[in-house]
Amino acid sequence: MSTIQSIQSALLNQIQKQNIVVTAPTGAGKSPEIPRWLCQRHPVLRIEPRRIAAKSLATRIASLENTPLGHNVGYAVRDDQQYREQTKLLIVTPGIAIRMMQADQLSRFSIIIFDEFHERKLELDLLLAMCLAQQKRVLLLSATVAAKRLAASVDGVHIHAQAREYPVDVRYEDTRNPPTERDLLPRLSGILSTLTETDADVLVFLPGKREIEDAQRALAHLHWDILPLHGSLKLQQQSRIYESSTRRRIILSTNVAETALTIPNIQTVIDSGLERRTCYHRGRAYLSLFPIATDSADQRAGRAGRLGPGIAIRMWSPQHTLLPYKPPEIYREALEPLVLAAAACGYPQLSKLPFIDPPHAYAVKEAREYLQLLRAFDEEGRLSHRGKRIFQLPLDSALGRLLIEAEQQNVLDGILPLCAALSIRRRVFSHRPKDPDLDIRSENCDLKGLIRAIIETHPKQVYPEAKREGLEHLRRLQRTWPQITPRLPKNVGDIAMCIMRAWPDSVHVARRRGKRIAWSNGGTEKELSPHSVIDTEKTDAIIVLAIHTKGRDQRSRKAFITAATPIPVNWIAKAKLGRSKLRSVTLENGEMKAVVERHYAGKLVETRLCPPPQELLAKCAAELFLSGRWERAFLSLAKERYRYKTMADALSGIPVRQTFEENILRQLEDMELESPEDLFLLSGEDLVLPAVDILTKDKIDREFP
Repeated sequence: MSTIQSIQSALLNQIQKQNIVVTAPTGAGKSPEIPRWLCQRHPVLRIEPRRIAAKSLATRIASLENTPLGHNVGYAVRDDQQYREQTKLLIVTPGIAIRMMQADQLSRFSIIIFDEFHERKLELDLLLAMCLAQQKRVLLLSATVAAKRLAASVDGVHIHAQAREYPVDVRYEDTRNPPTERDLLPRLSGILSTLTETDADVLVFLPGKREIEDAQRALAHLHWDILPLHGSLKLQQQSRIYESSTRRRIILSTNVAETALTIPNIQTVIDSGLERRTCYHRGRAYLSLFPIATDSADQRAGRAGRLGPGIAIRMWSPQHTLLPYKPPEIYREALEPLVLAAAACGYPQLSKLPFIDPPHAYAVKEAREYLQLLRAFDEEGRLSHRGKRIFQLPLDSALGRLLIEAEQQNVLDGILPLCAALSIRRRVFSHRPKDPDLDIRSENCDLKGLIRAIIETHPKQVYPEAKREGLEHLRRLQRTWPQITPRLPKNVGDIAMCIMRAWPDSVHVARRRGKRIAWSNGGTEKELSPHSVIDTEKTDAIIVLAIHTKGRDQRSRKAFITAATPIPVNWIAKAKLGRSKLRSVTLENGEMKAVVERHYAGKLVETRLCPPPQELLAKCAAELFLSGRWERAFLSLAKERYRYKTMADALSGIPVRQTFEENILRQLEDMELESPEDLFLLSGEDLVLPAVDILTKDKIDREFP
């Protein structure tokens, strides 16, 4: 009997009664076998965090069942699907499952399987909470997790399957440093060059696609078969890891090989100790580098002990302590995607969902405030028509908001390729040529370069892999707007104004302190990355398009602007960003004029002489009245009545909360003036408080002679 088959009977009996949490070491066989058992009796939906695992697992199970892929066993991932309505076992990614939930398409499935639940992805936690709210039967699969607590949280039972494990010799390559990207490739090359203890294949864990591509070039001299493995590869490219070779193989992988896949003939694992994870800032997704947690390190090392005794080489010091577990995404990322998806699925109030780890109230509040800024919710807190459209678009909420704004402003021809470029999860540009005429990011503008990287046939400086990924994003967007032809607009100003309307906090102004220049929108200052072509000496304001964060933890993390476009400072005022401030007001021949300043992030961006804007009308009227330039005859009486009112309050024990000037301004604000002409419909008498009664006046005169 195989390892996983030892729990078959118990699992099939228990799933009829309650939810189940199944834990088993990697390689126990839970991924293919459990769904095969269940789909013999029930329609099953399996949620797989990664596209590569969803497609390869569906292919494998269909082969084991001796059925054509897409019939009884099928899959659905972004841009690719093979299944039919009668499919008994459907494997999907979390994003597809959420859209199925929103369209009420999960009702035909009796059991929902959550694979790799220990990764605690944001979408997995949300899907589980919604399934529990709808009382769907769920089964959670995990290699490692706090199983008893989890089983109690889902009102279920924990079943554990043992697996045969071979010993793994864990070694450390570094004696001092934590996991670091510094000299990563030279150190990796040195390890591989001296690795002679085994002729088996080597699995190398690297943080991301960029490092994998760089490593492929750096290790070419070793004359081994070097195979990349990451989620952006096509299924045909991914399947090469299962093919035999006459030469020794090096598999360069992201954490997709940590638990989700079984790669044959691996007896040595080299672990960089790093992973690239998504962080969210104001609705935008950014990739950043982080050290892995201890549970991930153990999982990676365990890949070397699947076939026999193995070796795991860790590229950091044993003196460095990793976090025991990677915290769930619900506690380390912004919650805009969670709040938007939940609302789209009929759960506008997250507090009504039974999360295993409920999100922090302040994080939910910040997410809702940002989505309201994008007008994804109406005044009553319900998902708006715009919010529904943003949810349906195949990208994050901020880019969705930009596309909706671009549609209204009729600038989609430039915004579509820009959004495609901003969706690329890797470095786009390879170098800056010495000849400025050959730089597609010339003219002091990263925005034009990003658009040209997508629309030009063979753009120089652009990584081919980034180009392919960008075109995939563009094709996906053009399904929504097939009538739009992407192009580089002649007038970048229209695009800039569109971005400023969609992302008002993307505008940053220069803060110069000696030779140092930082950029601020009123919040945390950011530095400009060397990858940007912005000339800081000639630029006073920019629109930030892309940010990269660096740092091992929240305290040390810094944000760098990697792409931006310059704008004249007066465009900030044109977009009505910042705050208006009254400098002076005049009243001549019955006409009111004001000198108004507009400030943004502490910088003066405009001064103009104009009729007072509505938001400053009350302040202008107050200044005219208090200076005696309007309705002067009532000023002394207003002061006297205010003095008697405050003394009467004092006798009654009521503290004075406003000065005379503040009281006049408040009264004028309560009148809700809409235009300068409204001032002349008033009288100074309207600002005079009612007289106190005679008894109170006599008492005041005695108490305050």
